[in-house]
Amino acid sequence: MSVKAGDGGGGCASISHKLGEKMNVPDGGNGGAGGDAYFVATSRFDFSLASRHLKAENGKNGQGGRRHGRKGESLRIEVPVGTIIKQARTVDTNGTKKELTRVMYLLLLA
Repeated sequence: MSVKAGDGGGGCASISHKLGEKMNVPDGGNGGAGGDAYFVATSRFDFSLASRHLKAENGKNGQGGRRHGRKGESLRIEVPVGTIIKQARTVDTNGTKKELTRVMYLLLLA
């Protein structure tokens, strides 16, 4: 199974043009943060609902008028108690392992 957090939304480059102002000012909004991915241990688990590739929702883009983008929806993945999660080895991580040992144990993965 592969799990990925959502990507952040793009910022907006915008300049306000108001009558009577000598200078135009930037007024673009920041993009919203991508959604997080959580694993939750549960005692009832249905393997028929399991997916191979899961991704949290991306953040929305910023807009003019200093309107910032909305944060992406987080992804909550239910797995059976005793599941061992192995994080892929990257530049930032060294391939760590975590075991979900009890019901409602919550692990932020990405």
